[in-house]
Amino acid sequence: MELFKKLEMNKEKYKKVAYVSNNFLIHDTRFLIKLASSEFETHAVSFANHKLSQGEKIEGVYYYEFIDFFPNQYLIRKIPPLWFIVSFLYLKYLFKSIKPDIVHTGYAAVSGFIGSLVNKRPIILMPWGSDILVEPFQSYFRLLILRFTIYRADIICCDCNAVKNNITKLTTFPSKKIVVFPWGIDLKQFNENLSRSKETLGEWYSKKIIICNRNHEEIYGVIDLINSIPKIIENRRDVRFLFLSDGPLSNSLQNRVKELDIEKYVRFEGRVPNENLPQYLRSSDIYMTPSYSDGTSLSLLEAMACGLPIIATSITANREWIVHGLNGFLVKIKSAEEISKYIITLLNDKELLARMSKLNVLVSKMKANWDSNFSKLEKIYRELKIYAE
Repeated sequence: MELFKKLEMNKEKYKKVAYVSNNFLIHDTRFLIKLASSEFETHAVSFANHKLSQGEKIEGVYYYEFIDFFPNQYLIRKIPPLWFIVSFLYLKYLFKSIKPDIVHTGYAAVSGFIGSLVNKRPIILMPWGSDILVEPFQSYFRLLILRFTIYRADIICCDCNAVKNNITKLTTFPSKKIVVFPWGIDLKQFNENLSRSKETLGEWYSKKIIICNRNHEEIYGVIDLINSIPKIIENRRDVRFLFLSDGPLSNSLQNRVKELDIEKYVRFEGRVPNENLPQYLRSSDIYMTPSYSDGTSLSLLEAMACGLPIIATSITANREWIVHGLNGFLVKIKSAEEISKYIITLLNDKELLARMSKLNVLVSKMKANWDSNFSKLEKIYRELKIYAE
């Protein structure tokens, strides 16, 4: 009863949220859409090295962009300590004006660290995955930065148990102050209702489509899927591979496709607007994510909601969503051989494809609904005073 009395006393206290992020990507946009429609006044601080377009901004959210304060960032970004100092001063200046009741920071090693330096509490830290699962092991200095950021937080929200477990291994941060829930996806946008689109696929309309929309960076393992293709097309000449997104490895990936002489089976579409993504997913037959490390991948959840069977690397976060042989297959990282084996297995078993498709739609409705998952975060905001104590 005492807890409920405290909550009632503080119900009106926390109304103004400062949301601090490195880059305003689609994940930030989805989050801010929900936050803007909630009871909380939302102030979004961007440390991106580009201006946000009007289309990226959500009505009702107050935006503050570091690039407006410091237009020529080339030099200070070349000197990371200088960039962090200037960013800290900028955020401290902003907070004097905003006077936020809650500071919500994202990527732990950048915006999370900057936010933790400003003496403004309470702080909620929401790691993104690699900042906990990869960066701390790259150098002792990165580990120190991460530990400092974590210990400054009043509560941490993770999108999977893999991230929580790593935090508890690397720090002595209280486990009771680490909350696990996936961000989730918009099931009104991503669902099984759309039909296969001839306009989207063109001459590939009658083919079997494997889709992968992971960024073209080493950690996402796209090269392994490409290396699996020759073996797959030996067995199934009707299969085609659709790669969405881009990144620093785009050119080398396209060159590898040429080396393997499989250009007629592969299409690189580049980045696709999020509103068009459901149609691409519903026009595909299997979703593949070959990532070496991840938190809960929203791309994975979107594919599941659209009814795609999944082939994913057997990393901890993926195992929280995929049961091998039940709603997808789990493969070793960097194993083109296993990728080709299970893609062929799925393509040759229509009943298994259909069963996995139905199950993934069901799982996404039960566990990945952003509307219901966001309510958990709202509850944390209201109770943050209690956590901080």
